[in-house]
Amino acid sequence: MPLAHALRPGSPVTRTRAWARPLTWPQALLATLVVLLVAELGLRSIADHLPRQIAGDTVEIELKYDQLRSLDGRGAPVDIVVLGNSTLDAAVDPAVLAEASQRFGAPYNAALLGAPLPAIQRWASEFVLAESDPDTVVLGLTPLDVPTVGIFGVSKPAVAGAFDASFDRLRPGAFQRADRNLSRRSALVERRSVFRSPGELWRGISDTVTGEEKAFEGDGPVTLEDGTRGVRDRETWRDRLLAPRGGNRTYWGAEFDGTVQTAVTPAERRAFETSNIDRRQLAGVVAAIRDGGVDDIVVVIPPHDLEALSDAGLPLDAFARLADQLADYARDQDMAVIDLSAARWPHADFFDAAHLSRRGSVRFTRLLAHELDQL
Repeated sequence: MPLAHALRPGSPVTRTRAWARPLTWPQALLATLVVLLVAELGLRSIADHLPRQIAGDTVEIELKYDQLRSLDGRGAPVDIVVLGNSTLDAAVDPAVLAEASQRFGAPYNAALLGAPLPAIQRWASEFVLAESDPDTVVLGLTPLDVPTVGIFGVSKPAVAGAFDASFDRLRPGAFQRADRNLSRRSALVERRSVFRSPGELWRGISDTVTGEEKAFEGDGPVTLEDGTRGVRDRETWRDRLLAPRGGNRTYWGAEFDGTVQTAVTPAERRAFETSNIDRRQLAGVVAAIRDGGVDDIVVVIPPHDLEALSDAGLPLDAFARLADQLADYARDQDMAVIDLSAARWPHADFFDAAHLSRRGSVRFTRLLAHELDQL
């Protein structure tokens, strides 16, 4: 094509160049608004199929923070604090620990349901040890939660983002208050953390398109200690689940029969088999505790229903290897270790493969008290 002809107005070349011209600022603004509107409407349409932006047990975080401040305000002593996730939260009964121990008479169980290591670090640093002055911290760790990979469909970035949002609510600054107001009006602002977990975002889209049942409806049911069923709302948390010195009774209403409901996927199994403990995140938790003025740290690896874990497809050799890594790491950091990862307790001591029932909680807490007294 001759050059003169190619440069004539309306030629393919000039039409292409017209498309390549930079947008004017009104055009750019309009394009940005269109993209934001599409994203806003899209997130609203799939919101019910996305993980909770605020952790389902934000109420537990708020109530425990209130308890800690109340104890501090009354000058009530706290000589030992329990940190960790749900495997210690319902496993350690502070009343049983105070009764069974000759060394500790004023425990507080600050473990949180579902807390990943970064959340435990922030919770310890900014809240728990800022409101209490314990002599000892019991740090509950489990091979299910310390590897660099997630299992049983858990997205670690999404969970960590939800806990950060919950912590921001405890002591909101000007930015958090503005963010909260915007979040009430915009799904794009409220659910922005989902973009850090593309897998969860894609699953929300595909579940919405295929019409899968909503997985995150309401506050979720809970079987209470007396066997009745309730909704895990604020009133139930305050009156039925939370003990006066922390911990909770979420898993005390039933005993496990060994029947596994959830299995690991083949991909999760392969990843778990080759995973290692996340030393960087563990170091952050330990540093937060020591920076909070506590040098006496006891790492506790609680029991699991090993038979049920095996039935769920989890490789027990990898589970044992990770437990050994945890114990070795703790000793290298001059922390005492109470390792019950190889214990084989009956199904009735558990609520499910990873959490203790009321019967298991009493047994575990008394054993923990005895082991702590010997240190």
